[in-house]
Amino acid sequence: MENNIDTDIKNLKNYIDNPDTPNLLFKGPHVVMSGYLRNDPAWSSKFHKHDSAEIIFCTEGAGYSIIKDVKYELYPGRLILCNPLTVHREASDPENPLHFFFVGLSGFQIPTLIENVLIPDDICPVQDAGEYYRQFELYFMELVHETIARRLHYKNISASLASCILALMLRLLNNQLQNINSTSRHSMRIKDYIDKNYTSDINLERLSDAIYISQNYISHIFKEEMGISPMKYVINKRISHAKHLLSSTSMSVSEIAAESGYEDPIYFSQIFKKITGCSPKKYRVEHGSLPSD
Repeated sequence: MENNIDTDIKNLKNYIDNPDTPNLLFKGPHVVMSGYLRNDPAWSSKFHKHDSAEIIFCTEGAGYSIIKDVKYELYPGRLILCNPLTVHREASDPENPLHFFFVGLSGFQIPTLIENVLIPDDICPVQDAGEYYRQFELYFMELVHETIARRLHYKNISASLASCILALMLRLLNNQLQNINSTSRHSMRIKDYIDKNYTSDINLERLSDAIYISQNYISHIFKEEMGISPMKYVINKRISHAKHLLSSTSMSVSEIAAESGYEDPIYFSQIFKKITGCSPKKYRVEHGSLPSD
């Protein structure tokens, strides 16, 4: 990491931007998991996916990652950026064992993207850290140390370090994400309306009536700037809400369907399985802290 401190200057004070400067993140991250792999020549993972986003940072050795049927070579300085429910696998080179750190994140939101999404679909999920290698290494190392030691306030410190990792990732991808903070006023109005009303009977016609924009333009501008159609965004919000209720309450599937904006529990179960790959009851068994209904 480049040292920009001028040792000839004896006294220095820098002011941070004023409080009205927009935040890079709409919401900060929650650390779901963290860890590392070292000195395991025979290591390889099966194809798998996570409900949370995952960032992997390679520091030594070699190997490969397969994401959406595309194979990427891994070596020191490579970042793997996996959005939630992205199927992937990694493997180490037996002759040159792979070393890496990883972190799973949820509860964050980057402007123009939906909650918990790291990158749009048109951005390559494997990137080179380049000049930011040492910073990524430092943040990941400290994050793992915090989650292992679990000293006082480690969750707050871990979340702050995860925010640093996300911010550094966005700095790295700046040229590819130049519109990251330029979401149009229309798209933000559409998003805000959906965020507040996704459990109600919502469709393009109601969106159009609520924000005074034509249905065709709503579909075009939202998909172009947010990377997802308005109604797909509604479905994702509903399913995310349903997953929370399934894992944290004893409500029945029918009650959760209604709470999530679906009058027909059978249709809700079909949509839920299509999005998550499992039924609501199976999701509760695997992720819930309460007995299944």
